[in-house]
Amino acid sequence: MVKRLLFVLIIGLASISGIAQNYNATAFNINGEKRPLLFKENAKGEIVYSEIINLNADAAQIRQSVKDYINDQKGQHNLDVTYEVDNSQKLVAKIVYPINKTYWAVEIWGSPVVSGLRDASRITFKCTVEFLNNKFRYTFSDFWTDNQRISGEAKDNGPTNVIHQQRLNSLQKVYDDYASSHNAEKRSVKEKLYDYQAAIDFEKNQYACEYASIMDFINGLKKVKIFDANGDFEQNADSTEDMDLKKPKALDLSNYHGNLLAKGNCVYVNDEGLEPYEQAGVQELVKQITIDGFWKVVPLRSMAHFVLEYHMSTEGRDHAWLELHSVDNSIICKDMPGNHEGSSESLEDNHESARSLYFSVINPLYDKIEKNKGGKVLSMFECK
Repeated sequence: MVKRLLFVLIIGLASISGIAQNYNATAFNINGEKRPLLFKENAKGEIVYSEIINLNADAAQIRQSVKDYINDQKGQHNLDVTYEVDNSQKLVAKIVYPINKTYWAVEIWGSPVVSGLRDASRITFKCTVEFLNNKFRYTFSDFWTDNQRISGEAKDNGPTNVIHQQRLNSLQKVYDDYASSHNAEKRSVKEKLYDYQAAIDFEKNQYACEYASIMDFINGLKKVKIFDANGDFEQNADSTEDMDLKKPKALDLSNYHGNLLAKGNCVYVNDEGLEPYEQAGVQELVKQITIDGFWKVVPLRSMAHFVLEYHMSTEGRDHAWLELHSVDNSIICKDMPGNHEGSSESLEDNHESARSLYFSVINPLYDKIEKNKGGKVLSMFECK
């Protein structure tokens, strides 16, 4: 299953769901299907970004500041920068930009023996900067994306716009074929479709993150400053120009119904500071909660009515358990009926442990909430 094989740790530019609004109006046609593009294309279908930037300095000063900016970005984002031309009039560099990380592990008898992080994708482009007194011109071209292998007919690499659309089409085909040949009312089918949709969403996110990274790089380059008398170098790499990021909505307090755990309320499933195998359990909880729809999963603690946590201890006999928290952690409920499962550091085992805990602990809680039955857990989360 794609989602379980590619356990995702989103780094840096993960919360950019709103960036989809920046899709260019140009349509890309592949396999008979048109999709909008993030990266603009010229009449030849090429991705090219170029602009002349005025800067009050001589060419040598501008060149030094631009090169310092590129090297600074190299350090910040672990870029691979290879200079093909480096003289007083021009810099030409091949830049490889890694986008996000995924966790991988080789397991023997349920325990990882080798594990680590790897790039979820890499976008490569040519950066050309030409210098004159009081101005410079940048040109970004030759965009190419390398991805990890996934299921279906998806390719591993290709021109940035093309490869992501081809992969999305392939993933969507896998989803549609499975959905059309199985009973969507069965929970096992819902779980499978959730995993397929998660792979689609991950691909969309990678595409959006690549776009955001390049726009961030360009915006910083456009705002390059010259060294001042103290040797300080100023830049603004945090500009969100050209990016319409969604801000979290204010918490809706209208649907408490007397209890923070009420049906329809928002839950944040915490993945902060957890080991990869614990985060695998978090993924499973998010899936099961989403499928049932009793609570709404939100991406930020500040948007939630309460917090659900998954933990797994390797001290002594391995065991997993769930905790319910108020958002401010003033209430922490650890002792819940059925709140114990054996587990290990295996990602797959933690998926299964979290799934089992969901059905033995959380699912019965839904019934109590709907029937307004009392109990230790519910009473702790009553609205005062």
